[in-house]
Amino acid sequence: MNKEKELSRKTECTTARSSKRSQVKEYNYVLRLLPEDLAVLDKYRGEIVAGTSGFAEIYYNFMFDNPDIRERMVVNGTMADKEVFVKNHQTLSILIDEHLSDGGEAPTFFEVMFLMALVYFREAEVDVMVIEAGIGGRYDTTNVLEHRWLNVLTSIGLDHVGILGDTLEAIVKDKAWVMREGVLTVALIENKTVLEGIRRVAKEKKANFLSIEPFSGNILERAQGSIDFSLDTKYYNYERLRISANASYQLTNAKLAIEAVHQLSDKITLDTEKVAEGVRRFYWPGRLEYVEEWLLVDGAHNADGVKAFADYMNSLGDEKELDLLFACMSDKEHKQMCQLMLTIGQLRNIYLPRLPYPMAVKAETMVKTFQGLGFNQVSIVNDIEDFLKTKASKVGTRTLLGAVGSLYLVGAVKKYRGGLDNDQF
Repeated sequence: MNKEKELSRKTECTTARSSKRSQVKEYNYVLRLLPEDLAVLDKYRGEIVAGTSGFAEIYYNFMFDNPDIRERMVVNGTMADKEVFVKNHQTLSILIDEHLSDGGEAPTFFEVMFLMALVYFREAEVDVMVIEAGIGGRYDTTNVLEHRWLNVLTSIGLDHVGILGDTLEAIVKDKAWVMREGVLTVALIENKTVLEGIRRVAKEKKANFLSIEPFSGNILERAQGSIDFSLDTKYYNYERLRISANASYQLTNAKLAIEAVHQLSDKITLDTEKVAEGVRRFYWPGRLEYVEEWLLVDGAHNADGVKAFADYMNSLGDEKELDLLFACMSDKEHKQMCQLMLTIGQLRNIYLPRLPYPMAVKAETMVKTFQGLGFNQVSIVNDIEDFLKTKASKVGTRTLLGAVGSLYLVGAVKKYRGGLDNDQF
C-alpha cells in the first residue's frame, strides 16, 4: 500500500473519534505536523465561517470549504492543482509518519485536509483566507487561527449531535464559541433560540456580533439553475443580482456573504460590481445540482438540508417522479431525515447504498427505519457505479433520481456520472 493510501486509511479510521479530545489536548498539536516555516500563521488574516449549513464564496482571494478533497482548496476561483496537491500530501505524510512513530495520535481526515490547505495557500502567497470550520465552534481544529478580521455564523441546526449536544441550545453555545473579543461576528439569526444563545456567548467572551435575518427580498425571476433577486438594506442596494442555484436558501447565504464583504470595507477595496459578479459566478458543487437531466445530487446532510430538498421537490408538483438514493452519517438525526424525505409527494422508491465509511449509518438500519415509518419500497445498493449505469439505461422522461443525504454519497455519484476527479488518495 503506498503512503498516500496508507495515510488515508489512518485518517479515515480516526474520523469517527470525538473531537472533544481538544478539551484535554491543545489544538496547537496539529501545527507541529507542519513544516517549520508554516508553524507561524501571524501573517494571515481572514474569516472563520462556522455553522451547520453552507456559506458562499463571493469575493475572497481564498476559500477552504468542506465537501471533497481538492474542491476544499480554492485560490481565486481555481481549485488546487492535482500535482501540487499530491506533492503537499506527500510532504505532510512524512511529518505525520514521524509524529505517529513518536507515539502521537493520528490526525483526523479533516485535520489532514486543513493542514494541507495551510501548506497550499502559503505556497500560493494568498493575502486573505476564508476558512469554513469543520464541526464549528469550541472543539474545531480551525481554532488555531487566532488572527482574524471577521467571524461568520451561518444557519445553525441539529448537527454533530454526538459531539456538540442533542439540543439546539447546546449546539448554538458551541458554534458561537467561534467569537473573539475585538473581532466582529456576522451571525445569521433564524429564531429566538439562536439569538439568545449567541447573545450569552458574546457577553461571556466580550465579543460583538451583527444580526442578519434570512432573505426576505424580492425574487425577480427563476429558471433551472439560476435565481434573479434584489437586495436592499440601509447600507447598500443591489437592484438585480443573479445566483447560479436552484435552492431558495442560497439567497440567504448570498445575503450573509454580501454583508460579510461589506463589513470588510475598511480592510479591502470594495467594488459592488465585483460583488455582483461574484454572486453570479457562485457555484457550489453537490447542492441541488443537476449532474444530468435525470440525476440530481444534494449534499443535504442534516434535517434542515433534507427539508430544503423536500421543499424543492414538492415545488415541482407532479412534473417529476422521484427515485431516491439516500445515505447519511451516524452523527446526524437520521430518523428525522427519513421522516422528512417521506413528505415528498412524488417519492416512488428509496435505494440505500453501502458506503465504505465508518460513520455511515448501515443500509440495513436505514431499511428498518423507513419500514418502521410505513414506507416499504426500499432496497439496498451494493455497488453505486453499477446501480447508476442501470438507472441511466432505464430512466424515463418523468423520472428523476436524487442522490441525497451525504457529501460522501454525492462525491461517489459525481465520480461515476459527473466526471469528478477525486482519486488523489
